[in-house]
Amino acid sequence: MALRTPVGGIEDALLIVNSLRYSSFKNDPAAHQIPAVKAFQDIAVDFKHPVSPRLSSHALLHGLMRMGRKQQAADLAVSMMDAGMKLRAKTLQTFMRILKPPPTHPPRRIAIPPFSFTPNIRSLADIIPMAQHPSSRLALEIFTVARKTQNNPRGMFRTLITICLINAEIVLASLIFVFVMKEFQHRPALVEQPLDNTSVQVSHPPRKPNAMHLMLRRLVRPIRRIFESSGQDAETLSASLQALANIASLIDNRRLIIGDISPLLRVLYHCPRVDADVWIVDANEDAKQVNAYTYIHDVLERLITSLPTSTTFQSLRNSRPIMPPIDLHACNTLLHYSLRHRLSPAFADMILRHMVEEHSPPLQPDSTTFNILLRSGTLLQDSTLAQEAIAAHQSLSEQDSNASVSADEFHDSAIISLCQSLRSVDLTLPTSRADITKLIYSLTTHLMHYISTGRPQLASKYIFTLFPELALPMTPSANFDISRHKEARHAMVVRPSKYGPMIFHVLLNDLAKSGRTGLAKIVWNLAQRAERHSWTKLNPWVLGVEAYTCMMRCWALEYRRGVKQQREKVRVMALIGGMRCYKQMKDVREEVQRALSEIGCEYRMERIGNMPDVDARFVNATLALFKPWSGPMPSEPEVRREFEETMMRVAETGVLANGWTPVLQEIAEDMVRVGLELPPGLRHLFLGRWDEAARKRERPPQFGLVPYAYPGEPDHGWRPFTVPCIRTRGLPFGRRPRRRERQTRRPKKID
Repeated sequence: MALRTPVGGIEDALLIVNSLRYSSFKNDPAAHQIPAVKAFQDIAVDFKHPVSPRLSSHALLHGLMRMGRKQQAADLAVSMMDAGMKLRAKTLQTFMRILKPPPTHPPRRIAIPPFSFTPNIRSLADIIPMAQHPSSRLALEIFTVARKTQNNPRGMFRTLITICLINAEIVLASLIFVFVMKEFQHRPALVEQPLDNTSVQVSHPPRKPNAMHLMLRRLVRPIRRIFESSGQDAETLSASLQALANIASLIDNRRLIIGDISPLLRVLYHCPRVDADVWIVDANEDAKQVNAYTYIHDVLERLITSLPTSTTFQSLRNSRPIMPPIDLHACNTLLHYSLRHRLSPAFADMILRHMVEEHSPPLQPDSTTFNILLRSGTLLQDSTLAQEAIAAHQSLSEQDSNASVSADEFHDSAIISLCQSLRSVDLTLPTSRADITKLIYSLTTHLMHYISTGRPQLASKYIFTLFPELALPMTPSANFDISRHKEARHAMVVRPSKYGPMIFHVLLNDLAKSGRTGLAKIVWNLAQRAERHSWTKLNPWVLGVEAYTCMMRCWALEYRRGVKQQREKVRVMALIGGMRCYKQMKDVREEVQRALSEIGCEYRMERIGNMPDVDARFVNATLALFKPWSGPMPSEPEVRREFEETMMRVAETGVLANGWTPVLQEIAEDMVRVGLELPPGLRHLFLGRWDEAARKRERPPQFGLVPYAYPGEPDHGWRPFTVPCIRTRGLPFGRRPRRRERQTRRPKKID
């Protein structure tokens, strides 16, 4: 009852608890020599017999937690455990949940560096001084004491990591995870993993994710968000790189006792190419400073060249820990990294040999493995690798059907079969999303092979097989029921809304390259309707900038056709369509936020990911439509001379250059906002209008976009009206510029 009293309640409760505790040793002469006991004995409540303070202490602790007095509850919990009182695991978990602040929506993409960072931690007590947020510090203090006094503080590690992640202390969360890996050898109960005295057998693949795997996924998710978002400050980027290096050192030292590490591997090879140093701890427990980008890719290389093969990992008390074999998903991720980021068939061969020969039990390549080989061979323009992947797909299919067909026939039948499988997926099943994702990846891989090998017209013929709803007319006929037509039009976007944006990106790219702009408009209309329908469901998505770039290329092609055919209406409609597409991409963020707020699901913004924004390829496609020039391309001296003459004319007479339009102004503002430099042939148009667009600027760093084997620099060639693009596909070097033959003037003949 004292806790409910607004004035003096807590003091009365503390007096009762301390008096009960005093009653147990008031007859001990040695205790009365303690100054605190001497000061308390005059005000203590006199109990005739010793009474255990356990029940009253727990009641006071729960009362403080209900009142939200975190610091006082933490002090009481620490004093109780120091006095030898056993706290129930549920009580500790409840207190840790109270310390956990509510997550932000959308989650903050920041990372706070720790105080006085120490890379080589010996205990959890070494992490406490690094905490900046009070709740993180309290949670660490409570758990540090609980580990010494409690027998089984089960499940608190995950809560502790969650508290640090919500408080944006990613480095602390990574250090706690590193400590978990070390403690696993000695105290397996802390991480809810069975372990006997010597070893544990790991089955592959596991039936469900264990506690450590869930902690790893929760830890790498905010790091991935930071890498995916551009324009991060140096402090956030440095903290996220340090956290990633802490986890990468576990792989390097073979202390990561998890087989399913594919989420971690994907974050590792998307490490941004920046000049930043991090602290690591080597196998000899020595701390040293290295370059983050180089070290992380070296870790991946060492993992590929020495993949773990043992199925047993031993305790630290007996020998050095052994990393368990990675599962099939992780092998496929490393295979993708070897071919797409390293351009190394030798690394890919090592991984495949490890899967089928060295892994115990052997891992048989699945359809995902062959899709990676086919897609990598397509993007790298390696026809041999692509044909081998198609042959492997074909042999796998023939084992099931006992039929032999040619490679081209198999390719066509595979695409048709995938389209039919997508149409037959039951959307009501809980596994439908995973099935659709797998089928979409396989289908887009086959379609991209057609597009990259110069046969986009073959890929576009399957559009109506995949989307038979497109055959439905826009307006009903005279004999057709209007209400039924509206229902059919609404139902036609339900299934495509489950497919996600990737299939539309590939189809629009195919139609843009094949010049079928009319069909591209139909697919674009379906894609936008499916996109908006997904906002009302559990897994919303948005079309990426790649889709908008393809549509801009289609509108530019329409404009050129109108110019060639001298059809003014076609040119005007192309300009209107391109401007509408540009506005739609800029307004999609506000539209999706408004749609989610109307249904009370703002938290789903996290699932959407990055919103489409202006990039170099989109700008080039837009400038191809709204270009203010005609005729042959000017040379570099001519462009420089035009800029200098315009600058002098504006300074002397105030006469501005011709060719400026409001559309170009809007494009230039978006380019400056994202850090792009205006093409040199357009900078003179903004002299006297907006000098910010006319000056040169440094290119912003690329975050996780450029594979390791690529130079990361734009092609050096003279293109006065385009933005330089960094190559991320195909071969890492561009085409050689055509050498112009030197034209020599013949001397005039003198009569």
